[in-house]
Amino acid sequence: MVDSAVACAAVRRLLACLVAIVAVAVGACAGDGERDAVRTDDATTSLTFRLGGELTDQGVDQLTSILENRLDALGAQGASVTVDGDTVSVEAPESEVARLRDVADVLGATAELRFRPVLMTLPLEAGEPPLTTTPPEDDLAPDAVVLDEPGEARYQLGPAELTGSIVEDADAQLDPSGQWSVALTLTEDGIGAFNELAGVCFPPTAACPTGQLAIVIDSEVRSAPTVQAASFEREDISISGGFTETQAKELALVLRYGSLPTSLDLVVDPSG
Repeated sequence: MVDSAVACAAVRRLLACLVAIVAVAVGACAGDGERDAVRTDDATTSLTFRLGGELTDQGVDQLTSILENRLDALGAQGASVTVDGDTVSVEAPESEVARLRDVADVLGATAELRFRPVLMTLPLEAGEPPLTTTPPEDDLAPDAVVLDEPGEARYQLGPAELTGSIVEDADAQLDPSGQWSVALTLTEDGIGAFNELAGVCFPPTAACPTGQLAIVIDSEVRSAPTVQAASFEREDISISGGFTETQAKELALVLRYGSLPTSLDLVVDPSG
C-alpha cells in the first residue's frame, strides 16, 4: 500500500510539472504573438528594380530625387529609395503594400519625352525595312525612326529636335469636349526652342513635310497634331491621346518631375 501511495504521489507530481511546462509554453507563445504584432506594424514592404544601365554619382542622385518626388506625389507615405549597385529598392511601411503595388508601373516609367517632326503617315500593318516599327532599344534621338501611335497610326519620324528637358510643369486637364489631356508649361528657354521647331512645321518644309509634330513618350507616339502657328506661348502646349483621367494624371506626374536617367525593370514586387 505504501509503495502504491508513493507511486501515485510521484505520478501527480509529474503531471503537475507537465501542466506547468505547458502553461509556460503557452505563455511564451502568447508573448511571441504580441511581438509579432509589433513587428508587423513596424514591417516594411519593397519594390526592387534593376537598372537598365550604369549611372554616375550624379545620375544616382538624379534617379533618387525623381523617384522620391514621384512617391510623394503618388501619396506613398513613409517610402524611401536606396540605390545599391545595379538595383533600386523602394521601401515603404507594410500598410502601404497595396499603394506601392498600384504605382509600380508609374514609378518605374522612364518617361522620356521627345518632339519629332512627322515625315510620313504609314499603314498600321508593318511594312518592309526601313518602314518596320523601330524597336525601343534602337529609338535614338538623332535618328529617323518609325514609331506607332497604338491602334491609331504608324509614323516615319525625323530626328528628335527637343526633349522633356524643356518642360517646366505638367497638369492633367479636362477639356470642354470632355476629353482628358496633359497641359504643359515650357521653360523660358524651352519655348524659344519649341517655336523654332514649330516654324519648321508651319508652313510645312522638307524637314516637316506633313506639318505635324509627334509627341513621343518612351518610344510611343501619344499624339501627332498639325502645327497651326509658328509661335506659341509657354502654356499653349498640350498632349492629347484618348487618355482616361488616371492616365492623364499619371502622365502629368512623370513629365512634371522629368525622365529617369536610365530604364528600370521591376524584379520584385510586394505581391510576391
